[in-house]
Amino acid sequence: MRPTSRCPARCRSYSPAPNQANTGIQKLVDSLISERGQSTGKKPGRCEMLEELIADGRFTALETSTP
Repeated sequence: MRPTSRCPARCRSYSPAPNQANTGIQKLVDSLISERGQSTGKKPGRCEMLEELIADGRFTALETSTP
């Protein structure tokens, strides 16, 4: 099954839904998006922010996906 969005497969499962696997990650991502938007004037997408956090080693792709 092909993804319908341009987001890589590892980010497709991220969703701010109430059944989120880890709301701490969701809150962190939302906070970082807001901070980046205020400092640069352009908000990054959730997928982009998750990719940065995974690349920095703060989380694994498995931790950021829903159950």
